[in-house]
Amino acid sequence: MQIDNLGVIGAGMMGAEIALIFAMSGKSVMLNDTSQDRLDEALNKLSATLDAGISRNFWTEEDKAITLSNIALTTNLEDFSECHMVIEAVFEDAAVKGEVFKKLDNILKPNCIIASNTSSISITVLSANVSEARQKNFVGSTSFPCT
Repeated sequence: MQIDNLGVIGAGMMGAEIALIFAMSGKSVMLNDTSQDRLDEALNKLSATLDAGISRNFWTEEDKAITLSNIALTTNLEDFSECHMVIEAVFEDAAVKGEVFKKLDNILKPNCIIASNTSSISITVLSANVSEARQKNFVGSTSFPCT
């Protein structure tokens, strides 16, 4: 399965940087959070991260422009309906994560991969929030901040 369209839920440090890594690799990424203000703040931080890399000659202004153009912002989970993979990076609370997964279960394509960025909650516990058919595409994918 080719993964070209990704969704990331949670625009805090982890979610925003996960979105950045995929966008830098040329993937289309939709970044979601509960408010436009949080999304705008995340995009500003990502821009500053890229600027720091430009100042150290890691990449160019053109790389920055391309990367940022690969990131779309949304407060609506329904916008993830065409994603090939969705990565959850919300607050580390099983109930909060569970509610996100229940919503996604009704929105995503049947073969969409769901990944949780949890660092402490059992994937078995989290995957119980989606249909049995979707559980085979539910994975743990813990990332660490790159800045």
